[in-house]
Amino acid sequence: MFVAMFVALAVVDRTVGGFGFAASMALVLAIAFGYPFAVRALGVAPPVWRR
Repeated sequence: MFVAMFVALAVVDRTVGGFGFAASMALVLAIAFGYPFAVRALGVAPPVWRR
C-alpha cells in the first residue's frame, strides 16, 4: 500500500507539477481507504483480511 501511495504521488507530481498538501493528503487517503477493497476484489488479499 505504501508503494502504491509513493508511486501515485510521484506520477501526479511528475505530470501535474507542484501538488498542494491538501490534494496530496486526499490522494493518500483515497489510496489508503480504497486499497483494501481493491485487493479483496482482486482476490489477492491476505487471509487475515478476508471476511
